[in-house]
Amino acid sequence: MRWLLTFLLGPVIGLAAATYAGVMASLAVDWLNVPSREGASGYFVILWILIAFILGTITGWIVCGLVGRRGMVRGFAAALLAVALPITAIGGIAWAQRDVAPLVAGDLMDLAIEVRLPPGATLPAEASRDSYVTLSSGRQQRGAIGPLLLKEAREEESQWIVPGRVLLHVTSAPRTLGVMLRGGRTQYFATDVPSRPRALEADWGPWRSPFSGVEEGEPALQARLRIVRHVPPPRSEPEPPPPPPAEQIRPDPDAPTEEWFLRTSYASPAPLKAEAIAVVRERPDFVPVLLAHIASPHHETARRAMYLVGELHPPPAEAGEAVRARAAEVVRLAEAIDAEAEDSRDRLYETAHTLATGVQAASFGLWRAGVDLRPELRAMAEAARQRERGPPRDIADRSICIVNHFTNLERGVTESCR
Repeated sequence: MRWLLTFLLGPVIGLAAATYAGVMASLAVDWLNVPSREGASGYFVILWILIAFILGTITGWIVCGLVGRRGMVRGFAAALLAVALPITAIGGIAWAQRDVAPLVAGDLMDLAIEVRLPPGATLPAEASRDSYVTLSSGRQQRGAIGPLLLKEAREEESQWIVPGRVLLHVTSAPRTLGVMLRGGRTQYFATDVPSRPRALEADWGPWRSPFSGVEEGEPALQARLRIVRHVPPPRSEPEPPPPPPAEQIRPDPDAPTEEWFLRTSYASPAPLKAEAIAVVRERPDFVPVLLAHIASPHHETARRAMYLVGELHPPPAEAGEAVRARAAEVVRLAEAIDAEAEDSRDRLYETAHTLATGVQAASFGLWRAGVDLRPELRAMAEAARQRERGPPRDIADRSICIVNHFTNLERGVTESCR
């Protein structure tokens, strides 16, 4: 009976070992920087799960068989301990190999750099974001990036020297320095910076030349290095929020009608918009201002005005002719486009869609004012249908839907156009 229990407990110990090893391997993926490319990290975890299951099962059989003579519970516990200890030890070794930033006296370190340009070379623009230094560390080339301080550049013996710095971000070697100056290519320098520097450096190292990134006959940069205490980047003050658009600012009560009219846009806050509509409707020049906006050469301005016409209860009937004129313009713009052209839909929407949506919106308000735009809507639909090429036909189908809505209203049916 004891040997049967031993045989059954072996795979249970294997499953426990596989589970624990899977958790530890998943953590080790980050500690050891196992790449995920082509599923490498996944294979790494699966491999350790399989190894742990096989060895755990064998260990379970052996330990339960030996210690189980004094009781199977004791044997089971001893087997669990026997597989947990080596997995924990291996995990500890992986954790000790993880990449961390090296410290000196408890402080982070930077690699300070000075880059010397070739004689006669000009300094890149200070505002350039295409000038920087990189530091690639270890076999997996873990990268860090830092600034080239162009504002602090100085000229010595007709050569520009540009300082820079980059964080020593991991305990890995070898380390390769990359220098990118705007207008050129990245030049790479070998360094002798160890994985765990022991001290800061007061003096600069020798000038060194790049080993890569320079074409034959092309002038090369030079660089020298030293290890210094890390200087965190200056904390930038948050930018003040941008001022609200003019149409969201309440004008003076006596401001011209034009200023109040701008606040009737759908982009204005609802309370301000309602107040603006109430103000402009009382102004004697409201209708001329409204008609001027509907006739504006800027289609978005015209659409906003026609949207207002659609919201008024009712709008001035004089707006009817102005909206009809914009509907006729939609038809002309559509008919000027070759219906067989592959890009007819894009050209139609680029030139006529803004006005068409304004006419559609205005038709609801004008209907309440006794102005029927169904003929114009049908004409827009007919002109746009072939140019839209296929559903969804935003101009054609929406226009016919509105026409059917108004027809239903005449018949006493209140079904809305969706």
